[in-house]
Amino acid sequence: MQVGLVHNYISVAFGLLSLHHFPGTEQQTCGSISDPMATVLLLQTAHCVSDFVIYFPEMSAEPVFIFHHVVLFLVSCIQPHCPGCAHIVWAYTIAEFGSAAIATDAEWRKAGGKSRGLTRLILFGGSRVLNLYLLYQLWHITPSVVNFSIFNEKREVIQMLIIVL
Repeated sequence: MQVGLVHNYISVAFGLLSLHHFPGTEQQTCGSISDPMATVLLLQTAHCVSDFVIYFPEMSAEPVFIFHHVVLFLVSCIQPHCPGCAHIVWAYTIAEFGSAAIATDAEWRKAGGKSRGLTRLILFGGSRVLNLYLLYQLWHITPSVVNFSIFNEKREVIQMLIIVL
């Protein structure tokens, strides 16, 4: 069985487990990447690091994979601090489920099983449609005005006001 497929299954299991034990409201943040609620996000960062270490020669031939992993790594580190932890965990869990559907079907066909691809299309496509809905929900609970400040010895050094449309 492919290592990526095992990663998909583990991510789905931890995502569902986290959601089952979710203690807060939909606006609540995960806290940090080390919080048990953010385990599925932590798995994404581990996935990025391990792919860079193991597959760097192959990835360097296709720069889009490097870009994908850098963006995934940065987003996985930032998102636990954003509102909507439950939606974020659902989105990652559903995305991993869709990827697992593709990988499971590929392994099935390698083993000689027959597949027209319709189930793969429905599961993968359906997972992406559900994620669009979750992004819409995150958009509703994301603050429209964010004030970032950096302090140095109790004195404000930088302040930025970001307006999200």
